Amino acid sequence: MNKGNEVNYMFYIPKRVQVLVSNGCKAVCVCCGSRKYLSFDHIIPLSKDGKDCNSNGQILCKSCNNIKSDRLITLNDLKKEIKWY
Repeated sequence: MNKGNEVNYMFYIPKRVQVLVSNGCKAVCVCCGSRKYLSFDHIIPLSKDGKDCNSNGQILCKSCNNIKSDRLITLNDLKKEIKWY
């Protein structure tokens, strides 16, 4: 139950994810299809000289984003890894 100003983080959609969705992305994890705990992921991580812009972004759920971490990995390879978890 949500009381007062508490945020239900399971379904909270961060502003950057909202922007991607308004630009045509679906509000689901591009890896597993989850609609919970969505986050903005840098396709090319900032630690690997990726840009901090929406064109270098994708929507991942918390679990998939944690597995991807700051690696350069294709979406297909990430999906293969997810199947093992």
